[in-house]
Amino acid sequence: MAAQRSSPHSPRAGCSLCTIITNLRSTATSSGSSESTPVDIQHAYRTPWATSLSPGPASPTPTTPHEQPSPTSPTAHAPLTSPSTSTSTSSRKVAGERRAIYTDSDLTVWPALSGRAGEALASGERHLVLAFNVHVESVYQLGRADVPLLTRALRIANDLLDKDPSGQTQTDPGLGTKAEERKIGFVVGPLRDPRHPYAHVHLHAVKGPWDLASYYRKAMVYNFVGWYELEDLIAEIR
Repeated sequence: MAAQRSSPHSPRAGCSLCTIITNLRSTATSSGSSESTPVDIQHAYRTPWATSLSPGPASPTPTTPHEQPSPTSPTAHAPLTSPSTSTSTSSRKVAGERRAIYTDSDLTVWPALSGRAGEALASGERHLVLAFNVHVESVYQLGRADVPLLTRALRIANDLLDKDPSGQTQTDPGLGTKAEERKIGFVVGPLRDPRHPYAHVHLHAVKGPWDLASYYRKAMVYNFVGWYELEDLIAEIR
């Protein structure tokens, strides 16, 4: 019997972020509890045309005129969106020290660790990590077919940043809810965040003030030298 070919985007042995995602999703799946949802994740973000990451040519799927894939698209793989068959959950689950505040078949979101771990750039769960469940090692592997997923990730990040840990929407502009006070994007070369060095593609969503960030991380890694704004990526590959 021929060996079954695995997806090139399956979890990678030795990838710390793949392990974190697997643990968070496993914990969320094994727990049947449900809390108040910070966003309407059950319906608002699912995509009826989501395609499979299985190897080989992707089956044709309907698209809108603004989402029509181009034959010259730079993407080197099938769209990152996974089949929308699993049930989403936003219950606050625990996996190690991290807590998933949002999971679906494509994305897993958790607050960056603060305290001794020192990952967070801002206190009070104002620094979120959004990781793609599939293993992709470079933002430059993303193409036009991935724009719907990237757009959905941007909406989810903004919605979650608009919620405080109690699940209430923040309306006081003094709490740092202005659009210009937040950054949503990727850390790219040549610099890497020494506190968050994972090669697995993931997004950072941060709402100011950046009260836990060192000068190096704030001025260099998460600035023009090593930062790729998600909105800029979407505009470039659309």
